[in-house]
Amino acid sequence: MNTLITGADGFVGSRLLTHLHEKIPGLCGTYWQQPVVDLPGIAHRQVDLRDPAAVDGLIAELRPKTVVHLAALSYVPAADKSPNTMIDCNIAGTFNLTASLSRHCPDAHLVLASSGEVYGVPAEGARITEQSPLRPANLYGVTKLSCEHVVRLPRFAALRATILRLFNHTGVHQSARFVIPAFLSQIAALETSTESTLYVGNLEAYKDFMDIQDVLRGYEKVIAHPVAGTFNVCSGKSHKIADLLTWMLQLAAKPITVRVDKNRWRPHAGGVFEASNRLFCQTFSWQSKIPLKETITRMYTHLKKAHRREDNHVV
Repeated sequence: MNTLITGADGFVGSRLLTHLHEKIPGLCGTYWQQPVVDLPGIAHRQVDLRDPAAVDGLIAELRPKTVVHLAALSYVPAADKSPNTMIDCNIAGTFNLTASLSRHCPDAHLVLASSGEVYGVPAEGARITEQSPLRPANLYGVTKLSCEHVVRLPRFAALRATILRLFNHTGVHQSARFVIPAFLSQIAALETSTESTLYVGNLEAYKDFMDIQDVLRGYEKVIAHPVAGTFNVCSGKSHKIADLLTWMLQLAAKPITVRVDKNRWRPHAGGVFEASNRLFCQTFSWQSKIPLKETITRMYTHLKKAHRREDNHVV
C-alpha cells in the first residue's frame, strides 16, 4: 500500500482521495460508517482509530509508505457537549496510529493535520508564525496540540512527521455547522421563504480562509516531498467575518436583514487571526491561488440549486 488517508469519509478526506485518484497508485481510505468515494483502484477500510488492536491490524496489513492523518472531530462547539469523545478520537486515535506505524513501518511518512487553533487568540497586531506561542483557547485546539506532542515523542523519532497547522478552509459540500456554509445555506433558504431575517453570532472576528482545492494541492505536494517539520497552511490573508457576510448578502436575490444573536457567540472566537504561510510556500513551492470571493460564489450557486431541487420535491 502506497498511501493511507484516515478520515476519508470527511469533508477533506473524501476530496483528497478523489484529487489523488489518478496521481498516486495504491490509495486506501479509512472511514467511520461508510465510504463516500467510489472510484476504481481505491481501497477502503472501516476502522475505529480508538481501538488499538483494530488500528494495529490495519497497519500490519497495509504497511503504508505515507499516511495522511485527517480523522478527527473538528467542530469546536462539539467539545462542549462531548469533551471525552473529542479527546478519545483525536488524541487516542493519533497515538494508536502513530504507535502502529512505529511498530510495523517505522520509516513511513506521517502527515498530521493539526490546526491553527493551537495558537489560541493571538496578541493584538501579532502575525502568527510557526514560532508563535501555543496557547489553545478551546478543547479542540488542546487536542490538536496534544496530537503534535504525540507524534514527536522520542519513541516515534524514526517516523518522518510533517505537521500541518491548517487554518480555515471551505468549499462546496462543507457542513453548514461552519461559518461560511452556515451563512450561505441560510441566505439560500431565505430567498425562497417569506422570512427575510438572518441571525448571526460574532461578526467582528478576523479569520484566514482557504479554498479546499488549494488545501488539496498542498497535501499533494507534501506527499510528493516528505519534508519533516511543522508548517502553517493558510492563505496569508485575514478577512473580517462581517465583510464576508456583506459579500454573501450581495449574492442574494432579495434584501435580507441581519440580526445579531448573542446566543450564537462562541467564547474566545474573536480577535484577529493573521497568519504567515511563508515557510510552507518556500518548502513545498505552494501558494493559495483561489480568491475567497470566487469560492463563496461557487458555494452559493451550488446551494441555490440544491434548495431549488428540494422545493421541487415538496408535495
